[in-house]
Amino acid sequence: MTPREQAAARVARLFDDEGAAVLAEGGDHPTWEMALASLPDALFEVGEKPPVQLLTLARDLWSRQGDLRMATAVTRGLIRVLVDRVGHDHPDTLAQLGALGALALRAGRNDEGAEMLQQAYQGLRSTVGGRDMRLAVVAGNLGLHQARTGDFESAEHCLAVALKIRRAEAPETVARVAGQLGEVQLRLGRIDEGLDTLEVAWLADLDTVGEHHPDTLRRQLQLAQALSRAGKHRKAVPLWRGLDAVVRASGHGERMAEIGFELGRALLHVHKREEGIRRMREALKWTRQASEGGAPHPELASRLTTWAELEIQNGRPHDAEGLLREAVEVESRVSGEASANTARRCASLGTLLARMGQTDEAMGYLANAASLLVGTEGADDPSAIAAVEATLGLVATKVEELIAQRDKDGAAVMINQAITTYGPAVGFDHRGLGVLRTLASNHRIKLG
Repeated sequence: MTPREQAAARVARLFDDEGAAVLAEGGDHPTWEMALASLPDALFEVGEKPPVQLLTLARDLWSRQGDLRMATAVTRGLIRVLVDRVGHDHPDTLAQLGALGALALRAGRNDEGAEMLQQAYQGLRSTVGGRDMRLAVVAGNLGLHQARTGDFESAEHCLAVALKIRRAEAPETVARVAGQLGEVQLRLGRIDEGLDTLEVAWLADLDTVGEHHPDTLRRQLQLAQALSRAGKHRKAVPLWRGLDAVVRASGHGERMAEIGFELGRALLHVHKREEGIRRMREALKWTRQASEGGAPHPELASRLTTWAELEIQNGRPHDAEGLLREAVEVESRVSGEASANTARRCASLGTLLARMGQTDEAMGYLANAASLLVGTEGADDPSAIAAVEATLGLVATKVEELIAQRDKDGAAVMINQAITTYGPAVGFDHRGLGVLRTLASNHRIKLG
């Protein structure tokens, strides 16, 4: 018998019915030999594995191949076998329960999957020591699910448990969970901890698979982006330069523009202005060219907005105005006129126009942006709050102009409209609305 045939026979002997129920649940495979046919030869050629271990490894491979039906059926079968052999509360049974929970999550059965992972996690914590890899696997899967559902405090705890065990027992496997934990810590505002953990992830892949491996480069990009967001540009620049060298050697225009633009932004902050501007300009030029004759490049509006901010800093607001108008037009084509992204571009343009004294046009852009952002993102969204406050500031300016023109009726209409429109969104006691009420009181303007 071949190693694959021997493996199929050993797996069949695990079950009273030779696994017929598992095969029926898992798909159209009439025999284990046919079911195992899609798996690599290496699984069967490296020594004779115990059948439970062999089938667990096969399940993991089916899962990676995207055959969730077969992976789920096998996991259910393994749980039945283990319950009969060692009981419900044995760590091996609980580990398989955790695997079944992870598969359920992938299949979209979120409540069921989360419940099984929680049960497996709590059971393993009470039955195994703090250095057991079965606990690390279940804790990592549970933490990832919690992070995806926004429960970052719980996610941090589970992922920290998983990382601690992996660092002690299997340091070559820490990169993925460290990357996840680092992102969670950043979301919780623990910036220094998050950056340190992301560095652990990058260095782990660097040591394990080398500096040019795709996994290492992904971790390097993850860390570079986080450092730039945190304003730690001196630490970010060497990472961006390393990524830049890789993509330039590849000749991949899209990646060269992406990395080059971010490298340029970071260089501006470390007083390498000439090089930074050059790299950003090159990336923007490529992005514009990539947008010719078809749909705009997804990053064009963002890069135009960033370049406009640079022009504002350089004292060229009229150049910035043209760029921001282009960004609004591009974003509306990419995301739609009523999207939150388009609203943010409108808010940027409106804010600049207000600084330039173009109050009426600025009011139009900002009021539209404020309404869209409150409606799409909610009144607590920072960009919505900023747009509303900027709009109320312009309303106050217009009210003062109307008062100076002795048009108190017009001022009253504008104040009442602002209170009615923005009071429910930001609260009727918001300071911007308070400024308007004070103007009304000081100038004896009747409000409805």
